[in-house]
Amino acid sequence: MTVRVLVVDDHPMVRDGLAALLGSVSGVEVVGFGDSGEAAVSLAHELDPDLVVMDVSMAGIGGLAATKRIVDGGARVLILTMLEDPGTLVAAFQVGASGYLSKSSGRAEIAAAIQAVHAGQLVVGSALSNAARSLLARGEVGGRGEFPELSARQFEVLRGLARGLDNAAIATELDVTSKTVANTVSELLTRLQVPSRVAAAAAARERGLGA
Repeated sequence: MTVRVLVVDDHPMVRDGLAALLGSVSGVEVVGFGDSGEAAVSLAHELDPDLVVMDVSMAGIGGLAATKRIVDGGARVLILTMLEDPGTLVAAFQVGASGYLSKSSGRAEIAAAIQAVHAGQLVVGSALSNAARSLLARGEVGGRGEFPELSARQFEVLRGLARGLDNAAIATELDVTSKTVANTVSELLTRLQVPSRVAAAAAARERGLGA
């Protein structure tokens, strides 16, 4: 059975490279390309792929927010990113991704991951850190790892703070209003018992989020 794949990355060279790589893999058909989270959601609806190969750091709503919308529509998502920190891996699986690979992965690993994700398996790439891979072994990819006390939204906002984003940037990435982000920041400061967003970001980085 042929796996119909949508490729989403904001770097043309990466998209071209993936097109060449996947075009040489038996049983895989690239049906389209996107360069943003918004494009990913739109194209997934239009093209109805079996699987989306998705970058994380893109303009607009970003890869994780797009992943949640796409998974809700029925397609599976394989994250392919330069980000290798445990926090981002947890966040990716939390929003419904089925696989997480580094962009340093080779042709054989990417091809195998596509087939595995299509078959309903969870995949974590071999290039990721032991700390990140241990999250899968401990069953934490569906939760919030080092921050079980936070809600899903609070965790996503904290991840943005750890990456140095302001409220407007976090709001755009999560597709919510800046007021919602501001309220969520206040909530998570109370939950974490820290005095400021700077302190929250520092605590998050100490525990591997946004590294």
